[in-house]
Amino acid sequence: MNLNPAVFQMMTGGESFSPIDIPTLALWLEQDDRSSVTSSGGLVTQWRDKSSNANHFNAPVGEEPKLESAGINFDGSDSMQSISQISLAGQFTISIVLDTNTLVAGTRMFLGSSSTDEKFGTVSASGNLFFRVFTTGDSSQAFPFAQDQLGILTITRNTNNKVDLRVNGGAPVRLFGDVAQAGTMIFDRIGKDNSTAFFNGRINHLIVDESVAHVAEIVSYHQKKI
Repeated sequence: MNLNPAVFQMMTGGESFSPIDIPTLALWLEQDDRSSVTSSGGLVTQWRDKSSNANHFNAPVGEEPKLESAGINFDGSDSMQSISQISLAGQFTISIVLDTNTLVAGTRMFLGSSSTDEKFGTVSASGNLFFRVFTTGDSSQAFPFAQDQLGILTITRNTNNKVDLRVNGGAPVRLFGDVAQAGTMIFDRIGKDNSTAFFNGRINHLIVDESVAHVAEIVSYHQKKI
């Protein structure tokens, strides 16, 4: 496969790599690049997108997550960040590096929407990992990490609208019983959905690519950073 030169640099750790050179990127957040994080008194007020889209996340006053050496810490009760809407109508890759501060059952969303029901996180009674592409479908899997264990979760939707989950770059697991999930996924929040499901844990990286061509390279990049 002929890789975009920027993707090749990402895969190999080349110093010349810049996310803005990958044209299909929708979002690139990376907390260990502290030049992309604005904080005040140890609280994150803005987390800037390193893609070319300027999808910067801003925390409402009083809902700022904490800046820690291990990541950006969302407290599970009132911390979140929001952006203008990101819409994913076709194929996509969503890859997130995180750990969780608690495994107590509770609905806690890493990603969500303020106006619709798309979400990605853990769901209440079971504590399972839960993903909803659009408002009428959902799927869940056992949460794959121990408490405080950093890991990589990657969701893809291919050209046939089939959705897969990869854990730490492992083999894909087909979600939704292999039923196609056509429709536009919309999100505009990190750390909360459209209700009170605040995430309790740390987020290190979040990459959203409107392609499935770079999954291995994105996961490899995550693995080099954690």
